[in-house]
Amino acid sequence: MKKALILLFCLLLAGCVRQQTQPSSNQTTTTLTQTTRQPASTTSSTLQASTSSSTSTTLWVNPCLNISYEKDRDACVHTQALSLKNAGVCGYIGNEYLRIRCRAEVAVEPAGCLNIHQKTQRDWCFRTIAFKKNEIKYCEEIKTPSIKDECLLTFLKYKEPDPLKCFEIQHPGQKDECILNHMQRGYIKEDLCHLLTTPQARETCEN
Repeated sequence: MKKALILLFCLLLAGCVRQQTQPSSNQTTTTLTQTTRQPASTTSSTLQASTSSSTSTTLWVNPCLNISYEKDRDACVHTQALSLKNAGVCGYIGNEYLRIRCRAEVAVEPAGCLNIHQKTQRDWCFRTIAFKKNEIKYCEEIKTPSIKDECLLTFLKYKEPDPLKCFEIQHPGQKDECILNHMQRGYIKEDLCHLLTTPQARETCEN
């Protein structure tokens, strides 16, 4: 009788253990299935977003890419990139120096201009940065006299007047234009016409 009770107790205990372990197995399977499926959905969404972005960029650039002359085509893409403020568009530019300049201008990153080894493109890069950052000091980084003079004159006339900076302009006509502009705005006394070097500017000042 005692052995029979012990046997019955063991059978009941074994049945309880089986009932407790079975749901744990099902739960593990479900969790693993959900974990495996989730990255696939995320990857799909990422690929769709990337494809959509690439397609959108191509649509904006397509009209430019139909231009046969390379210089005009690059200029068109450059303009689009600045308008869209999208450095990815710069990648469609064929000329290496203009491509680097484009990316620096879109990012408004002066250090990027220093990576341009072609002087004219580097200078125009600094010219753009000067007006985007509203800082005349980038005009002073320009090495080509004509580009530097234009940058200084335009900045002083339309951005931030500074009479002394007018005298950094090398071209006589542009320097006089800057001085006259500052006279008309009250930054330089009108009786200082002798500061002007060109006959036309001096005549304008004295009349």
